[in-house]
Amino acid sequence: AVFFQQYIVQVACRPYHFLFALISQIAVLCVKIRLIKYVFCCFVNNLTMRTVNDSILITKERIRRLVGVPLVVKVMSGRGKSSLYHGEVTAVFPAVFSIRTDSGEVKTFSYSDVHSGNVLFLKPKD
Repeated sequence: AVFFQQYIVQVACRPYHFLFALISQIAVLCVKIRLIKYVFCCFVNNLTMRTVNDSILITKERIRRLVGVPLVVKVMSGRGKSSLYHGEVTAVFPAVFSIRTDSGEVKTFSYSDVHSGNVLFLKPKD
């Protein structure tokens, strides 16, 4: 109670000091809230929004294992459009790979397309 009475006397004598102290405490609190919000947005939200991708080398190795295996390839063309191709991986090169569809067409894609999720490999429904 004595501390509280002294505090009231100090505030009564110098009200502008109290106002400056209050403003500085509010500023410190705002900075802390922004920091917490930034940390939350950067680390927590991104964990649920992003998928962790493997390296391009792992993607290349997985595609090398698919050579000759019948599969369905879903290609995202952009703006919500996609195409399905039934076929198999026929050739693997350092930067691209080729797929021969059941209709005889040859489609070529880069490994970065697979890595970014624009090309997906699905099991055929047999």
